[in-house]
Amino acid sequence: IVVSWSAASEGDKRRLGCRLARPINKAMSLEAIAESIAVTLPAVEIFDVRALGWKQLPKAFLLADLQMHGKLIIGEGIKGWKGDSELRVELRDALNSTLKWSSPAQNLLASLSWLAGHVKQQGWSLQTGDLISTGSWCGVIETAADTQIHAEFKNVGAISIDLKKLIKA
Repeated sequence: IVVSWSAASEGDKRRLGCRLARPINKAMSLEAIAESIAVTLPAVEIFDVRALGWKQLPKAFLLADLQMHGKLIIGEGIKGWKGDSELRVELRDALNSTLKWSSPAQNLLASLSWLAGHVKQQGWSLQTGDLISTGSWCGVIETAADTQIHAEFKNVGAISIDLKKLIKA
């Protein structure tokens, strides 16, 4: 979601997160990776579009985490791995929309295996306590700055955000 409220904009992307109970690496089976996850969490990344004319940017640019990251809001989670979920979003604005998505990734655990290999190439590792965000489920949706958002991941949890209050904070 992109919230246009000034020359720069703020927005958010909904995603599942997980916190590791123990380290994971690329050589592990998907079952072992699932067993290494302490908790699955609903999360919303608030991003800050710093570019004028952002609507002309490629969509992949708007989803690139390190270029637009503002803050990560994490909801209450559920013990273990619950990646087979569905996202339902209610936008309380002039349209009062309800939208649904499933993860765009074929297998979120396989993406965690890939991430473990990638960070190893950078000289890092995924360790106990690390919080991992699994990527946007819904892409970019433009909405007004006074919208209230309720994002619920089936079998995981929900987050409610009043963008007007968040933007003032």
